[in-house]
Amino acid sequence: MRALLLRSSCPMFERRLRHVLILFAAATAVILARLAAMQVVQHDQYLERTEDMLVRPPERLPFVRGGIFDRRGEPLVTDEPRWQIAVDYRALAPESEPLSRHIRAYDLKRRYGTSDLEKIRTAYDRERARAEREIAEFEGTALDEIVRRRREIVERVARIREAHAERIGYDEDIREQTWAHALVSGLTIDQQVTARERLAVYPWVRVRPSSERTFHEAFAFAHVLGRVGPVSAENVREDPDSTDRLARYVSGDVIGRSGVERVCEAQLRGRRGEVTRDRRGEVVEGGLIESRNGADVRLTIHGDLQRRLYDVLDRAVAQHADVPGGSIVVVDVTTREILACVSCPSYDPARFSEEYPRLQDDTDRLPLIFRAVSVQTAPGSIVKPLTCLAGLASGRVGPDDRFECSGYLFPENPDAGASKCWQVDGSGPRMRHGAVDVVAALRGSCNIYMYRLGERLGAGELCLWFDRAGLGRGSGLGFAEELPGVNPTADWMYRRGIALTAAHPRSFAIGQGELCVTPVQAANLAACYASGEHRPVRIVSGAPSLEREALPATSDQLRAIRRGMYEVVNHPEGTAHKYVSFYDEGFVLCGKTGSATVKPRPTRYVFRPSDEASAEILVSAGSLSDARERMRVRHPEVDLNAGELSAVEFFPRGAAAHGEHAHAWFIGFLQPRGAGEGPDWSRSSPVAFAVLLEFGGSGGRVSGPVAGEIARTVLDVLGPDLRTEAPR
Repeated sequence: MRALLLRSSCPMFERRLRHVLILFAAATAVILARLAAMQVVQHDQYLERTEDMLVRPPERLPFVRGGIFDRRGEPLVTDEPRWQIAVDYRALAPESEPLSRHIRAYDLKRRYGTSDLEKIRTAYDRERARAEREIAEFEGTALDEIVRRRREIVERVARIREAHAERIGYDEDIREQTWAHALVSGLTIDQQVTARERLAVYPWVRVRPSSERTFHEAFAFAHVLGRVGPVSAENVREDPDSTDRLARYVSGDVIGRSGVERVCEAQLRGRRGEVTRDRRGEVVEGGLIESRNGADVRLTIHGDLQRRLYDVLDRAVAQHADVPGGSIVVVDVTTREILACVSCPSYDPARFSEEYPRLQDDTDRLPLIFRAVSVQTAPGSIVKPLTCLAGLASGRVGPDDRFECSGYLFPENPDAGASKCWQVDGSGPRMRHGAVDVVAALRGSCNIYMYRLGERLGAGELCLWFDRAGLGRGSGLGFAEELPGVNPTADWMYRRGIALTAAHPRSFAIGQGELCVTPVQAANLAACYASGEHRPVRIVSGAPSLEREALPATSDQLRAIRRGMYEVVNHPEGTAHKYVSFYDEGFVLCGKTGSATVKPRPTRYVFRPSDEASAEILVSAGSLSDARERMRVRHPEVDLNAGELSAVEFFPRGAAAHGEHAHAWFIGFLQPRGAGEGPDWSRSSPVAFAVLLEFGGSGGRVSGPVAGEIARTVLDVLGPDLRTEAPR
């Protein structure tokens, strides 16, 4: 019975098995048919859809760096639309990744019609070289220059990669290796159209939008505006935005290197955008991040005033063969805003790169120096009003107290240090002022009065007042080029091993010795005299106003020194009276002349090898450190330890290394005119200024005429904008 049942169930089992197999076979056939359709019939369609799902590496979207404008909104430097010819990094440095990536990125198998890797590599290398030649021809430059730029980019990316690895502790690819880097910049709209047509055949070459720093009548502003330059590996390491991939510095970026470009880097710099596209060039969903442009910066400087005062200074420098340059600084007495900040000689900032070698080698005139903030020298007699104010405020001298000036502090010892009055016409007999009070001492710039007062005050009290007037500390501008001057306090002298002698207070009282100021500090000093308070200056509109520091003196004491400064210009015996030509119905000019004793400065050095058989090498440089650096750059084969580097030429030309010369100072302020011919001391001064002519000699004779021109120009340009509120 059991056997019968088994036999009867087998056909049923087999039928079921056949049905299952048939169903399986049918399903398999359907799948195979579908696969065949996908791989053969619909191959191109699905390949296209697959490639559409792939995306290209993200592209950077540039931002526009903020512009710099004068106080009225006149553009001084802006980013203007331009285009670049950029090349993918992998094509600039093909060894940086396997050939297979290049093949996929540019479809090189199809491009060259072969799968042979060596043939592809040869054809690819040949075509990359041809692309570089075409780029060079398009720009009209030598192929070697394009090759140099390529190598520079590759080296810069390598340094950034090293810095990145140092920061995170291990090596990895960086985003700069996925980007295109500019080989040519500054294309106009017409040029970029032509470039696209000629270079479209190369898939690794891109013509993309960018911008170019463009200057607008900015010759007189070159030092103030400063310049931008490529970011360095050090910039990348120290970048505060290093964790923000769109804000951080990357290869090819620029950064402010000097002037306002550096001071305001955070405001001027924007934030990159980014776009991600598929293989067809369409933006993928969520693949667009807009760039954010940098903010504009407005300066406190008046553009017309700056340009006209540059012309005034340029003419003055040209009139004196031994004057290599100078500076003019004008400040608003109330706000301490810089209205003009002139350094002469200047240069065309738009041609800085091509002019740099010539500018660097001009060690007579030093056109690269931002004189207004980085030339620090003895103030000479422009500090005498502060000496008098210190004496009056401390009670060491009264307004009517007199000192006798016979030309010498120690007649029995006429050669003693810091003991003689100034020489008439710079040579011959010493000036004899007779019995003088504070006003007469300032009017005639009497050294003997100041010596006596300096002895009563002492070095410590004088340095305290120097500090109150802002000498020896930053002016508030924030320029990297700025020097703080020198306030020779006891601590400063001790740290430099300088013994304080009885002569030091006398030297300090007349603005000599170790005391040093910059033209910006001198202009602010004039504003202190005019207002009775110190306040840091500023050159960027909207910058926070820093706290005022009132000088601890009464209005009568301040009026005494102001009266003395008025008589410097307007009294027949004033040191500037016969040199300053100025008259205005609304204002009088108060000022102080100064002649600061200085040594000649070196202009050329010679390297004399220890080996007498080797030739000497001459190098143009303004200091020993500059000479060493230029020797390292221009003569790297020379061992500087195997010889001596010493100065052999000085400025003024033909001057002895230890000879004495003088810089010519004048500081002043405009004071509202009263009902009569004199000043109205009940109203405040609107503007103060300083002018320095290097190696000019007499402050009155040389800088005095320039001061008159400055005052006239200020009134002509600013006119009714000048404020004259009541003073403290």
